[in-house]
Amino acid sequence: MSSFDNAIERINAMTDLIETKGVKLSERIILELIKVAHKEYLDESPSTAMPDFTEPRFNTPMIVYSIQNTQNRRVYIGKTSRSFCVRYKDGHWWEEHHNSDLAHDLSKYGYANFSVNIYLCDNKEQMDSMEGALIRANWNFSYNRIPEPEVEGLA
Repeated sequence: MSSFDNAIERINAMTDLIETKGVKLSERIILELIKVAHKEYLDESPSTAMPDFTEPRFNTPMIVYSIQNTQNRRVYIGKTSRSFCVRYKDGHWWEEHHNSDLAHDLSKYGYANFSVNIYLCDNKEQMDSMEGALIRANWNFSYNRIPEPEVEGLA
């Protein structure tokens, strides 16, 4: 289990405990907790090994994904209602992206210096919210330059 998964588990336990006391957490507080969890995850030492794209997480639909440069920590956040391996044939994202900044860094560092993270979602609303939260949390280091509607106001 990654530190991000551990952080999310702690957030879920904390929010459950708080909500059992009758307190409803605002979306803003939950987004701040997600930022903290994602920062903890980014602070882990990076792995340069390419993931095994046959793992179930890469073949599960309704996901948000991040493609992170392990050398400069820049990150691309995306979402798909299909699986990652359907969105990018066999998971080969480096062959099918359309971001010039990402392409530049890909040629500079090589695809082995990028990591892919998958965040499973239950529905489109959760997928939209998670993507927006991750883009907002990483805006200063993001390859994303055209904000999704849920992320407007950052540029």
